Amino acid sequence: MSHDLPLFKNITNDLFPGIVLPEPDYDDMKSCILASCVKFKLQAVPYFLDKIIQLYEMIVVRHGLMVVGEPFAGKTSAMNVLASALTMLKEKGL
Repeated sequence: MSHDLPLFKNITNDLFPGIVLPEPDYDDMKSCILASCVKFKLQAVPYFLDKIIQLYEMIVVRHGLMVVGEPFAGKTSAMNVLASALTMLKEKGL
């Protein structure tokens, strides 16, 4: 949760003093996500793009997950765009 992030960062700073993690480089992925949005005729609003990146990050760190939310909230679209973007990345060799 967003309100837990400062607490988590303080704990990790106490455990690993002086270590600064680099920001992930999602430039290639974001360009493929934008291309996938065009392909599916979806608007690439910043909120939707953030949710796709969050979904990707969750898949990377979890063995499984459920995507839940209100109807027509964009769950299926986010999963389809992410799948398409990852396929594009694989095809480009990235």
